[in-house]
Amino acid sequence: MNRPFRRPRLFKLAIWLLFLACLVGIFPHSIERQETLGVDYPIFYKAARSHGEADGYIYPPTLAWLLSPLSSLPYHLASEIWYVIQGLVILGVLWICLPAFHPGRKAMWLVEALFIIAVARLLILNAELGQVNGLVCLLICFAMISSSASVAGASLGTATLIKVSPILFLPFGLIDNMGKRWKGLLLFYCGTLALGFGLPLISGFSLSGLTNLAQLSGRASDNLGLFEYAGNYSYLISALLLLGSLVIAAKAKGRWEIWLIPVLLMMIIPPVVRKAHLIYGVVLGRLLERSAPGRWAWIPAAWASGTLGTMLWAPSAIIGNILALSILLYNLANRHGRTVPISTQSPVTSHPPL
Repeated sequence: MNRPFRRPRLFKLAIWLLFLACLVGIFPHSIERQETLGVDYPIFYKAARSHGEADGYIYPPTLAWLLSPLSSLPYHLASEIWYVIQGLVILGVLWICLPAFHPGRKAMWLVEALFIIAVARLLILNAELGQVNGLVCLLICFAMISSSASVAGASLGTATLIKVSPILFLPFGLIDNMGKRWKGLLLFYCGTLALGFGLPLISGFSLSGLTNLAQLSGRASDNLGLFEYAGNYSYLISALLLLGSLVIAAKAKGRWEIWLIPVLLMMIIPPVVRKAHLIYGVVLGRLLERSAPGRWAWIPAAWASGTLGTMLWAPSAIIGNILALSILLYNLANRHGRTVPISTQSPVTSHPPL
């Protein structure tokens, strides 16, 4: 009966295969739903065909430029190819971040099950809309786990070129690498931004997406952002959260958990945060892979509870994310025990691999 739990990696593989089957199963429905709703990928497709200009397009021109090869294809075929690309990207993120059920941690099974259910709901939502959140999440994961400054900087730069909010990772990435490789990370980040903006502009793509983003109202349908509940006070709250997070990160430098701070801030600070954006919380699953997660397990549990709670009460997402951020900052501020991967046999280091 407990045989699967003695092989945590096999159990993780089984869960991953279930997600794969889910993505395959909802493929026809997702393509049809994208065409019906006319949001996300249909907008990306129009923007790519019109050099970055389309109603509802609120992204940098780089995304439209990268999708321009698909825009030369008939829409239905292009949407199917995009779905496959996004499916592969999401599966990559899941393989990196999904926790494995381990023997001797029965108390954690409920937390891990709650987390996986929350991820499944968001995975379906992102697949249905043809979102770019999976690609951004994968680039963030590359930056977090890479030992190379060039890869980390280029990954964060590319994520910022696709969706502006990953810029929040830059100061935390620099703090985590202060005294080691911060100059290389910053150099490759800025170089990627320059190249990523320059090529689309040379190709005649418009900056109207960024203009639309700047003019976007704080209120929008299905909005889970702070502005929806705190109005103009949300900017003050966001500034205080960001400042406090930077101060604590500076004191806790050398801890990989610092990278999780902007993961949560991405789901709190922007004025408009929709349900599909909560998928970034899948990265928090890495905390459940540790030998003794302890109070760290409350972080993904808070995110998952808030995410699932939106089915009954929309503000639960912002509450869950702020609670998760508070626990993370408290753990870092109090130098709570470092989390170490279960597969790691070497002694605890100051900067264990993610």
